[in-house]
This record gives sequence, C-alpha cells and structure tokens, in this order.
Amino acid sequence: MVYDAIEQAATSLSANFDADLAALATAKGEAGITQTATVYKRRPATVLFALAAVTGSGVTLPAIGVWVQRTATQARRQDVRDNVHQLVFDYVARSAGVTAGSDVTLEKQAELAAEALLRTVDRLVTAGGGYFGAGELAGSVVIELSGLAMGPGQSYYEEHVRLTCPVTERDTGLA
Repeated sequence: MVYDAIEQAATSLSANFDADLAALATAKGEAGITQTATVYKRRPATVLFALAAVTGSGVTLPAIGVWVQRTATQARRQDVRDNVHQLVFDYVARSAGVTAGSDVTLEKQAELAAEALLRTVDRLVTAGGGYFGAGELAGSVVIELSGLAMGPGQSYYEEHVRLTCPVTERDTGLA
C-alpha cells in the first residue's frame, strides 16, 4: 500500500526527471542550471538538507525526497483495497557558493524543477502498478516554492520545492 506507492513514484521519477529538467532548461534557454537530482525514497526535505551537511552521509544535492504524507483507505473487499495517498515530492538544492547571480540561478533551477516534477505526476497513471488516478481534480496538485534561504554564517543559498498530490491506487491480491 504505502510502500508500493512510494516505490512506483520513485521509479517513474528516477527514470524521467533528469531528462525532463534538461529539456525544460534547454527550451527556456537556461542551460547553466544543474539539470540532475538524486532521488531518495522516504526522505522529506528537512532530512535531506540535514544529511547533505554530514560528511559521509551519502546524500548529495540537488535531491528529491519521495514520501507519503497520509493515506485514506478502507477495509478490503473481495481482496481489493482502494487507497488515496497524499504523495510528496521534495526537491532541495544548494548553491555552490554566494556569487553574483547564484541566487537567481538557483531560483530558476527550482522553478524548472517544479515543472519537471509535475511531468512525473502526469505520468504516474501510465507508469504501471496499481495507480489509477493522480492529481486529477482541479487544484489538487499543490506546488510550494519556499523561497531562497540563507542562514546566518552560511556561504550558500538553499531552495526547496514541495509538490503534493493525491494518487489513487488499488491494492490487490490481499489474502
């Protein structure tokens, strides 16, 4: 149920995000942005930012955390259970330093990443597995850009994009 929802979303995201972001960057004339991101399952933005600061953690930025915020479900009926998951994609990025224009470049990168994440949502229903709905209602997909952040004493900018959407999935074969 929740496990399968995360696995399926992460698989589709891993297969397509980099190419989608590169295509968007090229189309908009923004070739200077970082066009790749590493996908981490079950990791929200706060964890990704924290782990990226720890040497040897294995987390590199830009990164995308894929996780389920909540699930609404029902008791099984005839070995089937329909679930609605609130799926979250957290895109996090950090500039290499603070230079003239690095803040604007990171902002553009985040804006294009939001569009690339939306393309993943568009593909979820056709990606296989048990999904039969993803962000179908008007206004059901929400994209939040946190705005550029730079804490005291930091020598870099950080940006966070969160896309949340409902996905409907059918769990079958329940014994």
